[in-house]
Amino acid sequence: MAQSTIPIRDTRSTTLDGTGGGSVQFGPSRPNTRWLIQGVSVNVSSNTEEATGVLYRGGERVSETFTASSGDSDNDLPAIPLWPGETYRFQWTGGDAGATATLSFRGEEITGM
Repeated sequence: MAQSTIPIRDTRSTTLDGTGGGSVQFGPSRPNTRWLIQGVSVNVSSNTEEATGVLYRGGERVSETFTASSGDSDNDLPAIPLWPGETYRFQWTGGDAGATATLSFRGEEITGM
C-alpha cells in the first residue's frame, strides 16, 4: 500500500466539573495509520478562575500551560508518531465549574506503511 499524508485539524471539548477540572484525549483509531501532531491550543469559555493545564502522551508530561483558559498554544511538540491505541490527553485544573473547555489540534495522518 502506498503511503499518503492528509492534514488533521480537529477539536475536543468537555465541561469542567465542580472542581474546575476536566480532560480530553485524542489519537488515531484506524488501522495502518499514524498521527504526527504538530500543535495544540486550548481555551475555556469563562475564566473567572484561570484554569491551568497539562498535555500528556500516555503517562508522560509533554507540555504545560499556566493559562489554559485564555487560548494558550504549543506548536513545538516532539515529532513522535502516535499509533492506533496511543493517545494524547490534556488535563485542565482550577477552572470555572461548568465552563466548556476546548482543545484544538493540528498535524498529519499518515496512512500505509
